[in-house]
Amino acid sequence: GAALCMLRNGVHAWLMYTPVEGDAGVRSCGDATRIGSAEYVLGNGQVDTYPLSWCVAVEQCFSAVATFLHSGGDRPEGVVWLAS
Repeated sequence: GAALCMLRNGVHAWLMYTPVEGDAGVRSCGDATRIGSAEYVLGNGQVDTYPLSWCVAVEQCFSAVATFLHSGGDRPEGVVWLAS
């Protein structure tokens, strides 16, 4: 089924949505002019680095997660999505 992943490091957060397992899915797009990156520690201890331009407001991420859960897995609206 569909999956929504939120990665957060302090004030930096972004989303990845996959409609079905194995699909590359889409990711959130924040301010494309934002320079730099942030590190995220995954559940398995792996540290990944992603551009700050992918980040959206933490509150917007929480809202998208709630929408995803209440809709049964639909891609949340109100987020700009780009192909991964």
